[in-house]
Amino acid sequence: MKEYEISIAVIGVAHVTVEAESEEDALRQAEDMAGPDDVDEWMAHRVLVEGNVYYGPINRARIDNSYDQDGADA
Repeated sequence: MKEYEISIAVIGVAHVTVEAESEEDALRQAEDMAGPDDVDEWMAHRVLVEGNVYYGPINRARIDNSYDQDGADA
């Protein structure tokens, strides 16, 4: 029997909440603060992209919801 050290590609989604003046600022803050504890879902794959097929749940950051400070939906 052999022992193998393996590296597996992992695709995931991290969810964070930030307060910001704009969507761009919110995305920047989220990129800076997101970490392993914020990962909501993840998948291991042998291949992340094959031809024109991407196997992940999302392929770019997005804003799912935004709320005004007074609680009204933006």
